[in-house]
Amino acid sequence: RSKHFVVIVYIRDDDAPSRLGVVASKRIGNAVTRNRGKRKVREWFRTYMDDVDNGSDVVIILRQGAPDQDPTTIAAEIQRILPRLVRKARATFQKSRACAGPPEDAP
Repeated sequence: RSKHFVVIVYIRDDDAPSRLGVVASKRIGNAVTRNRGKRKVREWFRTYMDDVDNGSDVVIILRQGAPDQDPTTIAAEIQRILPRLVRKARATFQKSRACAGPPEDAP
């Protein structure tokens, strides 16, 4: 969580490319404002997609004031919190896999 974003990271059980979901509620502003904010976040994802591990789903919820930020501020704010969240999600994923045991179709 940051001043302008809530970021949720989910680690999938595959190595497919990362996916992004962007949420902007009506409290953010009118449709033009919400779409501007979502466009800026999607542009960050396109630019920094290589920094996000494959097999990750990232959901970014825009908070008040997010659409008014310039793209460099958005990138800096997300880049500051994302690595920590990915590490936590990976650790949780590893722990859940260890507790689950071997797959049922394993010999």
